[in-house]
Amino acid sequence: MRLRQVEDDRRRLRDYWNFLFTISRWSGRPHLHILTQIAELFNYNLKGLRILEVGAGSGADSAVLSKLGAHAFAVDYATAHMIVKRWGTRLHVHQADGENLPFKSGVFDLSFSQGLVEHYRNPDHIIREQVRVVRKGGFIIIDAPQRYSLYHLYKSFLVAIKCWPMGWERSYSVFDMRMIAKHYGLKLVKTTGWGSWPISAGRIRELKCRGWPLLPEGLLKVAEENWRKIEGSKVSSYIGMNITAVFMKN
Repeated sequence: MRLRQVEDDRRRLRDYWNFLFTISRWSGRPHLHILTQIAELFNYNLKGLRILEVGAGSGADSAVLSKLGAHAFAVDYATAHMIVKRWGTRLHVHQADGENLPFKSGVFDLSFSQGLVEHYRNPDHIIREQVRVVRKGGFIIIDAPQRYSLYHLYKSFLVAIKCWPMGWERSYSVFDMRMIAKHYGLKLVKTTGWGSWPISAGRIRELKCRGWPLLPEGLLKVAEENWRKIEGSKVSSYIGMNITAVFMKN
């Protein structure tokens, strides 16, 4: 019965992402906060590094990393064909299950996932695989919704009444990330947070560019500058919409 539930969840996710990408023709926007975390780990020099994205979605993050000189590998169970169509030969694309990655152990300098682990009732295999394929001294980045946020409350309500489009989803806290580090023998380098819901300075900027003057330019700049400061501080791990954890493999 449990195996059937896992398969149902997996099929629902695959169909959801296929539907979303097909009807929207969405190329995706890179997650700048996560890309910044990756760049900082290597002193902004990614040339020649082997970086793996598990659950790549649109492939936008991996495409940016490739442009910066990394050998970028993108794995996705549902959207691999769309990534190939969008980014061509720029990326090494694999259609595969994140719980069974088609790579040898210790071959990557860094592995990361964004918006992936929260969809698994038991994420052990998918986290273990990310750890396995990274070399000693390499890094694993896990990004997921942050538990103490308005977004989490909104999502939890929709999950409870069975109206969440992905069926089921959880959120993570700083404590959860510490437990992951302990369980898999990793060093938790740092946690940061990003984003806000339902509105953000970035969203207001986007609407302003479309002709919706919701805030005067001066106030908008102040909001953007202060939010960048918050995202760069420790408190962001507790108030951001998402939490980004950086681990080192011992």
